[in-house]
Amino acid sequence: MPFDGNGNFTVDQPAFTSGTPISSSATNSNNTDFAGGLTNCVTKDGQSSPTAVIPLSNDGFNYASDPDTGIHRTAANTQAMECGGSDVLTASTTDLTDVAGFSIRPIVGEIRIYGLTTAPSGWHLCDGTALTATSPLRTALIAASNPYGVSGSDPLLPDLRGRSPFGKDTTGTRITVAGGNVNGNTLGASQDRQTKTLSIGEMPAHTHPGSTVAITDPSHFHAQAASTLTSTGGNNGQSGGDFARSASTPATAPAQTGITATPTIASQGSGTPFGILPGLVIVNFIIFVGA
Repeated sequence: MPFDGNGNFTVDQPAFTSGTPISSSATNSNNTDFAGGLTNCVTKDGQSSPTAVIPLSNDGFNYASDPDTGIHRTAANTQAMECGGSDVLTASTTDLTDVAGFSIRPIVGEIRIYGLTTAPSGWHLCDGTALTATSPLRTALIAASNPYGVSGSDPLLPDLRGRSPFGKDTTGTRITVAGGNVNGNTLGASQDRQTKTLSIGEMPAHTHPGSTVAITDPSHFHAQAASTLTSTGGNNGQSGGDFARSASTPATAPAQTGITATPTIASQGSGTPFGILPGLVIVNFIIFVGA
């Protein structure tokens, strides 16, 4: 080759011998070799472009004006982007990590809050639909026994429409069926409730003060012995006559023989359901399908 990867030209013709005439054919051939080598070079000002992969050493490349910034190889199938002398982003065939070593590549099954309507590539809305196409998430859900349900042989995605996610309660004490909720230790368990109507048993203990609550008593009467009372006739225009104590009866009032009363307390309230949702804003949830 007239030009190797290190920038060295090799003359294919025999070397010229001192003191001998130089043939035009030999000169033209050498010049052609040099011209061909230069033609296949990448120019410094970027006028020409590489036609094949340029192999780099483990040191990679950097910028002449900033030798601490560039790209270099850190391990097999692993490249790092360097800025200011430090690796800020590392890419491999399995992961993408930041300067602190944290993965920034989505994990299959990862759920994120999303503010737009259409899920980006590789993601799907958490809308409870079936995963029919082959994907890493489909495989994982089937392996997990379809915790969010199944349609035929197709696993269902978690359905977060109008719902909030809660952490799986492996303690078995924080979200339980005893409170009228779902089993918090079951992945995929869900319930839907935006209002609540209190039953009598759920109301706090309370009293009804007589000064503020109306009481109706439709059948209240006092029975008394008739022998202690005498009629005075139709006094005051009453046809049945008034009753007055006779002169022969004791001065003390007779004892009552019985009291019957069936009062009722007027009902209050309406039983209207009340809202139990906090202040909120509606967004989408998306899950990483992986394909």
